[in-house]
Amino acid sequence: MRYGTIGTVGVILTVVLWGCAETGQVTPVNSPGGKVTVGDHLERGNSYADRGMTREAEAEYIAAIAQNRADTRAYVNLAGLYISEGRDEEAENLLKRAIRVNPKEVRAYNLLGHIYYDRGSYNAARYYYGKAVAVDPNFYEGHWNLVATCFYLNRDDEAIEHCRRYVELAPESEAETIRRARAYIRGYRR
Repeated sequence: MRYGTIGTVGVILTVVLWGCAETGQVTPVNSPGGKVTVGDHLERGNSYADRGMTREAEAEYIAAIAQNRADTRAYVNLAGLYISEGRDEEAENLLKRAIRVNPKEVRAYNLLGHIYYDRGSYNAARYYYGKAVAVDPNFYEGHWNLVATCFYLNRDDEAIEHCRRYVELAPESEAETIRRARAYIRGYRR
């Protein structure tokens, strides 16, 4: 597992939960007038990525960026693809560009946190995960990512606070992780 405890799950969740809809197959363009939209490129890119067709996915995301440089979804999805291929420097550049375009792009901050976490740069990871939850205090994934990061930095009180926040916010589908979070909280000694 390349991304350790939080990386792989976080990358997948970030792209799937916050990205555009994924169909599992490439769909014909159904846009008015037959014009291919940014959404069409994103949908096809996600479909290709789901099937491991990374070159095709990359081409669709690049086409989406070329069509609308202000739509940060393609930057983030392409960065997630690059991260999965170990192309972290390219992903980092894309994510920073996405943040310049839209400083409220939660997914970009979160993925930058993953890159730095995987490098062992926990202070930088904490900074970017923190930016994600500052932009969206209900971004439960960011709180969970801060739990492990803060523990690595011996910031136990902060880790437990993010753990509590994660438990409050996470959907029921995260039941196993919620169970682990509650165990962390119970086992914490001040």
